[in-house]
Amino acid sequence: MASPAPETPTATAAVSENAPLARPAAEETSNQTDLAQTTFNMINCFVGAGILTVPFAFRLAGYSACILLLGVAGLNWYTSLLLGKALDKAAAMHPDIPYRSWNMGSLARVAFGPAGEVGIRIVFGLELWFALETFLVLTGISVNLLTGLPEPPVIIAAGTIGCFSLALPMKNISYMSFLGVACMVAGLLALVICGMGRLFDHEAGLVPSAERHYDLVLSRTPASISIFLYCFSGLPCLPSIRAGMQRPKEDYAKAIHAAFAYSTLYYLAIGMLGYEFFANDTRRSFLKDLTPIPGEDHSNIYGYIAAGAAGLFALKLQAGFPLYAGPVLEAAGLGADQGLSMKQVLVARSVFCVVSVMFAVFARNQIDAVAELMGAFLTNSTSIIFPVAAYISLSGGVGGQGEKLPKGKTAGLYALLFFGACYGVIGTVSAVNNFWFGRSIHIGQATAGYISATSVTTVAPVVLHAL
Repeated sequence: MASPAPETPTATAAVSENAPLARPAAEETSNQTDLAQTTFNMINCFVGAGILTVPFAFRLAGYSACILLLGVAGLNWYTSLLLGKALDKAAAMHPDIPYRSWNMGSLARVAFGPAGEVGIRIVFGLELWFALETFLVLTGISVNLLTGLPEPPVIIAAGTIGCFSLALPMKNISYMSFLGVACMVAGLLALVICGMGRLFDHEAGLVPSAERHYDLVLSRTPASISIFLYCFSGLPCLPSIRAGMQRPKEDYAKAIHAAFAYSTLYYLAIGMLGYEFFANDTRRSFLKDLTPIPGEDHSNIYGYIAAGAAGLFALKLQAGFPLYAGPVLEAAGLGADQGLSMKQVLVARSVFCVVSVMFAVFARNQIDAVAELMGAFLTNSTSIIFPVAAYISLSGGVGGQGEKLPKGKTAGLYALLFFGACYGVIGTVSAVNNFWFGRSIHIGQATAGYISATSVTTVAPVVLHAL
């Protein structure tokens, strides 16, 4: 066989411009994340766009939201582990496919065929894209509170910067995730300081007008559950994070346990404290609750703290952008590792940026309804139904490994599928009604202030029916 002709400089240039993007093996290894870095990336996914709406979810359901949050977190914790096991089973069944190339779409193809792959790519792509929209909207709200700048230009800038961050390798993104976790902790501290100031730092004889707390608001429970599901909408990002790990088989479950333990405790703390401090004044984004009101003795100090918290949460949301945007482009077949040239990748990211920014600008006033709808249908489908169904299919189902699952475990898995299907219907109907009729717009929009303690009267809980 004749040896190939040597490449000319022109040919080499053409290859470098148009050939699929690829990284040398040594560079790829150096960019992989260890256990701690992986954990920070997972935390940054799970404590995402829902972070600012958690106190509002407590406002909807009352203190019973603690139980709802624990239930949703435990459910997602378990299905995240099932997702990792399903990916391992799929990789064992197809050793010809590189271990690190498995994602939600390829897993669906093995478990449910080509139609399943198309369906799950559409669902999780939409889910993560809507999550990105809330990232952009909440960033706009945060910067508006910090600087007074209008939200639309801030959203445009955040979307543009986020698309540029897609070029970062997973290890560099983990440093951003560490910054995001630090911002979360500082933001929680700001909530405590401003909340304590609202309750105690005022003239004697005055009490906050927002003093009404409830144990259970049954009519708003579906909306609260949907928002909590939405808080864990980052689950479809796990295959991408897992692919960037140094030891995915050994450390994936450890990172899941650490990330969920932190995320659950953080959501509980910020939700309970926010509701305790601001009660029936709790807004869609609790950053608005931190703004000082007339009557606080040290309002200037609280104003600076509230502005600082807004900036911290804006940085945290921006740090999570590439973790969500990468899988969205991958679901559409436009990822950097899917055989596209540099020019095609740049064009895809540019179009993605324009579409995302435009939608966020026009939908920014319905952010809570979007979150509820996402949690009810999209997140429920990808975070609960799909991992369970894929694990069943690859274990003992058609085309699986012939593994016979214990009867108790099988019954539990099918119970989860039943719950996911039932709640998907109930939650989606509730979310569509709230979105279509605008019922969610006016909740928690009372004007905060102080009233005389002597004028406080007991109000019966029947006011809930007015919601």
